[in-house]
Amino acid sequence: MHEERMKSISQDYETEIESLRGDAFFKRKYEELETQHNELQTSSSEAAEGHSKALEAAKAEHAAAVAALEEKEAEHQKNLDALRASHAEELESAKNSASGDHDAHIAELDSLKENHAKQLEVIKNEGASTHAEELESIKAAHASVLDALKKEHDEEKEKLVAGHKSELASVKDASETTHATEIARLMSELDSARESGETAHAIELESLKAKLEAEKDASDKEHAEALAKAQEGIEAAKNAGDEAHAAEIAKLKADLEAARDAAKKSLEAELETAKEEVEKARESNSQAIEMARYELEKNHADEVEKLLEFNGEVIERMKREGGDAKKELEEMTLAHTKTIEDMMAEHRSNNSHLEDKLAQQAASNAELEASLKAAQESLAKAQQEVEDLSQRLAQEKTERFTALAELEEAKNTKPDTSEADALKRELATTKKFHEDVMHSLDLELKGTQNMLEERRNEVVASQKQVASLTEDLALVKKELEAFQAQADASKKTASADYQDLNDSMTALVEEATTKAKDLQAKLDETVAKVEDSEKKIEVLEAQLKVKDAEIAEAKANAAVAKPKGLSASRFANADDGDNAAANEDAAEGEEIDDHSSAALASISKARLTAKQMDTLDREMRDRNLLILKSITDVKSPKLGGEHHYEQQQFEQSQFS
Repeated sequence: MHEERMKSISQDYETEIESLRGDAFFKRKYEELETQHNELQTSSSEAAEGHSKALEAAKAEHAAAVAALEEKEAEHQKNLDALRASHAEELESAKNSASGDHDAHIAELDSLKENHAKQLEVIKNEGASTHAEELESIKAAHASVLDALKKEHDEEKEKLVAGHKSELASVKDASETTHATEIARLMSELDSARESGETAHAIELESLKAKLEAEKDASDKEHAEALAKAQEGIEAAKNAGDEAHAAEIAKLKADLEAARDAAKKSLEAELETAKEEVEKARESNSQAIEMARYELEKNHADEVEKLLEFNGEVIERMKREGGDAKKELEEMTLAHTKTIEDMMAEHRSNNSHLEDKLAQQAASNAELEASLKAAQESLAKAQQEVEDLSQRLAQEKTERFTALAELEEAKNTKPDTSEADALKRELATTKKFHEDVMHSLDLELKGTQNMLEERRNEVVASQKQVASLTEDLALVKKELEAFQAQADASKKTASADYQDLNDSMTALVEEATTKAKDLQAKLDETVAKVEDSEKKIEVLEAQLKVKDAEIAEAKANAAVAKPKGLSASRFANADDGDNAAANEDAAEGEEIDDHSSAALASISKARLTAKQMDTLDREMRDRNLLILKSITDVKSPKLGGEHHYEQQQFEQSQFS
């Protein structure tokens, strides 16, 4: 009776010990696995959520940047259209004013031609020498003015070209210096951030290793204490009775087998679930990384293409507008030169016409002088004839008086009137001839005097015409100076427009550089977030490695606790139930090892993806630097060749 009671008490005690031992072991294992599973799930969800938020923020910022860029581009296009319209209006007004001035000038020249043609017909030899001297002085002054204008125009053109070249060189040097300093600063910041991240990562790994070592020592100590207690209970139960103990051990073994199977199945299910969750997290993380990389690369390529297209369009527009302005300036210069040449040719033709008129006038003056001389000679002859006639008349009078005296004498003696009648008839004829000669001489003298008066009037009119022609030439000279001033003003306006366009292009390049820097900063933030995710994955990998180490240690302990010789009999196996449990745990550890290998492979793949992201980030950064350099040095052919060489080197490094 006492033995049965003792057996029942020992049996109950052993049952309670075994149940407590099994429950505590599996409960501790379950809690540890559940804790690790929850930590893994929490970290994975946090990483996925943070990555999704970062992607959404990056997309929103990129959309805002694209919208701002489009607004700036539309505003710049609007300003360019307004500037082009105002420039076209100014050019049209300048053309209209120039054409109107040209028509008015042509009309004035035509009127001057008519007036000159009418007035130069009455010019005489007295003003020929003065007019020739004035024409020569005017020609010399006009030639000196033209030479001075051409020289001043060439000097201003050379000054503008030299100033433009110096400004381009200064802008290029400043942009290269700023670009180099910015690249050095970004590289130093990147190196410092990478070194600080690696240092923090090493410190965190060391702390995790120390923590895991402490937890492992504590768990090993607890396991050893539990094994010692179980061994003591088994020895006590064995001393109480072998048969009852054998039956109880068999029963406990069966219960332990069932519990082990159930725990194994639950553990496998949990491990499978954890594996699926890790795989899902890895896939989602890799997909998110791939999507982020693809979107960033695509957006970056689109932005770069837009910037290149916009830069090319602006440069082409600048070249085209500069060519148009240069062409208009050349046309204005050609028109100015042609107008001056036409005026010179017209002036030469007028001079030749005036010289012809002067020659004709000189010939007519010579003829008039010859006729005047002939008239004077004829007048002298007439006066001589009048004197001769006067002498003859006096002689005839004396002869008449003599005849009258003779007639009186004849009357006194004997009248004879035939001779007297003949003398009377001769006297009447002589008087009539004398009167006719005197009348013709008077008419010739009056005609000669009138002709001389006309010639004097014509000489005075010619002098007045020369004075008016001098005034007209002075007015033409003033108009020429005004036209030259207008051409200089148009040239200065075109130069100012070109300078404004160059300044706006420089501002656009600086704005594109700033936007590229902002995109680079956003890309660095995304890479930092990816590196944080990689650090979390490395922490999980370290935890899995610690778990693998614990499983390997459990397997080693199970192998050490395996019985040999007589202890391998049926009763020895029954006595040492915890060794069987250790063996089962070892088998279970093999299964766990398989799952941990898959998790390690997935984590390695995630790390490879992160490294690929880092490589892609470096490539995109180098490409950004090359593109910015090409945008900055777009006006230098030599730098364009260097950029082509660097682009070829970069493509070769990518393919290699």
